[in-house]
Amino acid sequence: MSEERGSPPTGGGGPEAVARLLRDRVQAGPEVWLPVTGTSMWPTIRPPARVRLVDATAPRRGEVWAYIDGGREIVVHRCQRPAGPGYLFRGDGLPGADPWVPAERVVGRVVTVDDPRGRKSLGAADRAIGSVRIFVRRLRSVARRCRKWVGGLMTARRVRR
Repeated sequence: MSEERGSPPTGGGGPEAVARLLRDRVQAGPEVWLPVTGTSMWPTIRPPARVRLVDATAPRRGEVWAYIDGGREIVVHRCQRPAGPGYLFRGDGLPGADPWVPAERVVGRVVTVDDPRGRKSLGAADRAIGSVRIFVRRLRSVARRCRKWVGGLMTARRVRR
């Protein structure tokens, strides 16, 4: 899979209903561990892994969160930024951001990762590193577009001569 996904809770309802059920479970505490697969969050999360969720108010830039996508699947990705009444998330190992996620589909913040390397907490240092990863990916994307644009200008200039 291209995204860190867990098994959705069973039952009917749309993604908002699934998110509400899972969020209620996280708020009830004390611990909620979710299995995740996929390489979209590599190197932060290496499969097979489990992540521990906690209740938090709202995603901040650089934090790793779980949310429910449009297909009612659990996705664990890093918050890129708030966007209106929702958020943009992105996997550390993916070139682009996920589709916009409404605030109602956000479940909880990932605070612990248990993967083949062992158990580690995700705190301020991980948030800073994740923010830098997002910035570098965006910078590379802009650089690619600039090279393509300059290449097009040079080609057009050669054709005119």
